Amino acid sequence: MGIRGTVTAVTTHFDITRRFTSLLAALLVLSLLLPAAQLGHAAGELISVIVRGAPGSGDVPERLVQANGGTIGQRLEIINGFSAQLPRGAIEWLDLDPAIASITPNLPLQLQGSSYTASTDPGSMFNTSTLVGATRYWYQGFTGAGVDVALIDSGVSPVTGLAGSAKLKQGPDLSFESQADNLRHLDSFGHGTFMAGVIAGYDPGTKLNVGQTQQAYVGVAPGARIVSIKVADAYGRTDVSQVIAAIDWVVQHRRDAGLNIRVLNLSFGTTSAQPYLVDPLAFAAEVAWHSGIFVVVAAGNRSDAGRLTDPAVDPWLMAVGADDPHGTASMLDGDFACLARRSTSTIRKDALPTATSAAAAHRRPRRSCLARPRWSSSSARTSSPMS
Repeated sequence: MGIRGTVTAVTTHFDITRRFTSLLAALLVLSLLLPAAQLGHAAGELISVIVRGAPGSGDVPERLVQANGGTIGQRLEIINGFSAQLPRGAIEWLDLDPAIASITPNLPLQLQGSSYTASTDPGSMFNTSTLVGATRYWYQGFTGAGVDVALIDSGVSPVTGLAGSAKLKQGPDLSFESQADNLRHLDSFGHGTFMAGVIAGYDPGTKLNVGQTQQAYVGVAPGARIVSIKVADAYGRTDVSQVIAAIDWVVQHRRDAGLNIRVLNLSFGTTSAQPYLVDPLAFAAEVAWHSGIFVVVAAGNRSDAGRLTDPAVDPWLMAVGADDPHGTASMLDGDFACLARRSTSTIRKDALPTATSAAAAHRRPRRSCLARPRWSSSSARTSSPMS
């Protein structure tokens, strides 16, 4: 081949080797840049979200969240999902993946509550029970005996009328206070105990007759038992994932030995504007309904919001508002309480009894409320539930 041929061959081999080395270096740089690009895509403030997996997606949604810089929180079997912390920049991208049904904010919740003085209010428990017809059932022997009412709220303290295993059973404490021995299961906000009293309070030794029940505190279903699932702290704060986990527990344990959960009460709601068909809280509450549990939800305390709270917007659930009795013990001259959220032409509240929750049927109406049309006996008869 000769010296020239040898030199040419060596030079050619050197060029090929140099080009190959340059290519490897380029590939190495590219491989280093790709994770940086992915991290750049997922970078940003961590947002608390609820992720629902598509049917049959298995653990793909969890792996997608972790691969995009997120962390997995609580598993929420009832909606085939989980809570997570996810970088803001990754949310829109992941929401397009076919393995993920939805990604929604894990919004804060605030229990609906206000102060209440029964002794000076025409909406006292006795008048309320009379107006909704409960007293007629008591006198015929129907008191809710044998029925457990699940109350997802701020906990229930075993006060007089709600003490003892026949009146109160403590479910799990899923609140931020669950790690404090002196607060676990107990109501540090007041709302849950109040609601438990409205539902099933029964002062010891009280006889269910007119004279006795005017003096004592008797809830609407004095024979029922409360199953308390605490989700809110001393400020009434919780979030959607905790409430969904509580609903999940109720559905899973509704027929456990010694339990007969037939009713679920949710006296709160979010301002979520998304359709109930994709909202995870509404979905969980609807699963409870289809599991044979009668689900009662608060319509909301603000009439200026323009819509019912979530999950009250779900037509499968019993949405309850309040009316303003205008100082009388009659439903015929009452109207919407100013703080009761109004229904729309497409979604109506299913019930408007006096003082059905801690909504402000007990507050004096604002001047702007006084000109609103009042209910008449005919309009009350023609209102159809679940419409």
